[in-house]
Amino acid sequence: LSGTFMYRNVFGAKVGGQGYSSFSELTAHELGHQWWGNYVRPLSNGDVSLSESLAEYSSCLYTEIELENRNQLIQDNLSFVYTVGAQDDRPMQATNVYSSPKYVQIIYHKGATVLHMLRHELGDDLMHKGLQVYVANLGRDYAKVKDLRLAMEQASGLDLEWFFEQWWQRKGNIYVEFAGRVETLKDGKYQVKLRVKQLTELAFRFKLPVRITYADGSYEDIDLDVIPDDKDDRIAVLTHTVDKPVRGVRPDRTRKLLRRFIHLTPADVNLDGLVDGADLIETAFRVNRAIVWKNNFFPNRLWDELFDIEPSYRIDADDVDLVVSSAGTTAVPF
Repeated sequence: LSGTFMYRNVFGAKVGGQGYSSFSELTAHELGHQWWGNYVRPLSNGDVSLSESLAEYSSCLYTEIELENRNQLIQDNLSFVYTVGAQDDRPMQATNVYSSPKYVQIIYHKGATVLHMLRHELGDDLMHKGLQVYVANLGRDYAKVKDLRLAMEQASGLDLEWFFEQWWQRKGNIYVEFAGRVETLKDGKYQVKLRVKQLTELAFRFKLPVRITYADGSYEDIDLDVIPDDKDDRIAVLTHTVDKPVRGVRPDRTRKLLRRFIHLTPADVNLDGLVDGADLIETAFRVNRAIVWKNNFFPNRLWDELFDIEPSYRIDADDVDLVVSSAGTTAVPF
């Protein structure tokens, strides 16, 4: 617990500083270093994520499972996406990552989010089996990022080189423009269609969590794979057929992905192809949610850029007015 002691008593830090909103989060992070950074040590500057990212992952996992609170993970996610500019960004595996003024956001915040994305990709059992293999293979030794990948591959039986390449060796995050439609099929079923256009220089591969809400109030959570043919393949149309009328479609509602989303048809926030009362209700419900407060970054887990239609980092009356004025608009065909 020396890190916790130093943080509070030597440097005079208080709860809320350096991204930690509670002493529990900080303590969980420092306890995580018993495994990540101490028992298994990073070999070089390019492997520092094996210490700090894994410790932050452990802290977020603790608050999510034991405290039933995902705020820390969402705040880490937003912190990287909305405070790290291109000039300060570095790949996590870059040997000069320490030189970035946004080192904390890259290694702690992005790193933890990426590891939770790997958890989403593999599932809890395989993710944590992979960490067990990693510790068994490298305990009391030095490790490289490649060693973590090999441990995860050994545990899962999957080729994960693509995941580690795009998240450890590349900069940035997922940035997607969405369009959505719900079409009635001849057999009486309904087809949800999502057009996913990646706005980054190189396309990312990812598993997109989607919640489909039905007209009767029930919902279904599914995952849709976005797998570009190559790094220049930026547009995909995803489909899913259902039996009941659909009220709305919400991609990544709990922010599992390190991402930024925008709409092709801005006021169609529920991505069903029509701007209507459902979009108004969804937007009005989130009024005053913001990630900037008095010019300071202040992430709120209920803020989502899909509802910040007139981008201001705050969902407000301007966004509601835009939905009202756009009522009846149909989504751009695709």
